[in-house]
Amino acid sequence: MNRMSFINKTIKAFTIIELMVGIFVTLIAIGTFFKLYTNSIKAERSTNLRSSVSLLGDQMIENISNSIRLLGLNSEYSDFDAGTVIAVADGGTGVNGVNFRFLSPYGGPITQLSISATGAAPNCVFTVSGSAAFHSGLLSVQIVSNAGIYSGTGLTIAGNVITPSNLTDSSGAVFAGNCSTAFPAGTLVTGPNNNYTLTYAYNSADDTVVKLSNTTTGEDVVNFISNAGTAYRVPYFVFQFLREYIDASGTLRRVWISELNVLGELKEVKAVRVGFVILSTIDRTKKKISTSGMSTTVNYCPFEGMCYSLNDINKTAYVFRRVIHIRNYDYLKRNADISY
Repeated sequence: MNRMSFINKTIKAFTIIELMVGIFVTLIAIGTFFKLYTNSIKAERSTNLRSSVSLLGDQMIENISNSIRLLGLNSEYSDFDAGTVIAVADGGTGVNGVNFRFLSPYGGPITQLSISATGAAPNCVFTVSGSAAFHSGLLSVQIVSNAGIYSGTGLTIAGNVITPSNLTDSSGAVFAGNCSTAFPAGTLVTGPNNNYTLTYAYNSADDTVVKLSNTTTGEDVVNFISNAGTAYRVPYFVFQFLREYIDASGTLRRVWISELNVLGELKEVKAVRVGFVILSTIDRTKKKISTSGMSTTVNYCPFEGMCYSLNDINKTAYVFRRVIHIRNYDYLKRNADISY
């Protein structure tokens, strides 16, 4: 037996080829995860950008629609601007600037009678739905029913009960009928009309303006102003009336028009449509050279036959549209009785 035992041990290790393969596989895995990470960041950024544009466009069109929806609700048009008040404006072949001035009770209180009016004319007592609908500083109300549209002034307000000391129709005649019969439960009650101006302007320097101003209160409900250096602009804007009327041959006609030249045409309005295109310059992380353009022109159309043409590869277009149905006259069934 040997004085010392020798134990043969096998030493195991990676070969250079195995190390290279392992490093290669590791790099592929890291690269894959990095690609997934960067793609998710880009997707999130793109989603956030699109969400911000959608929020901007939706807020603009919603505020415009809300005021237009109440157009003509209490038949006051003393401040209506006759002539070309509505136009298709695209900053090119269209009109570069247009103002549309109208009256609407939007922005003020709007509610209904919870029960039929009580009391005796002319001091009818109106109980509205919700005690918070009117405030004590209100100076006048409009009572809109099938009996007519009346203005109440000299108000006494106690919670949700309103008692005007003066109740007159559009001609100034004092109401002398039966309160409960003329103003049943569900009768619409609003505050006075506010004077609104919708403005769109575009010029060759890429300056664009979309503004909805309540000139009665001095508030700008929508105030979008941009130029060539800002991230967003509105190069195309459409605003039209749907007119329903009987022509000379006795045929019922419905046509979208871009201007009203006769004041009486207002009572023939059944709907209004508004649409616009918003251009964004921040959707791309890397810009192309300024002279680069798309090989083909892409049309973005708020409505059929009304399109904005884009061939700039550095810009992304978004389309917003809304059709607002004006049912006030149909609801009251008083078209023939409305005077201007």
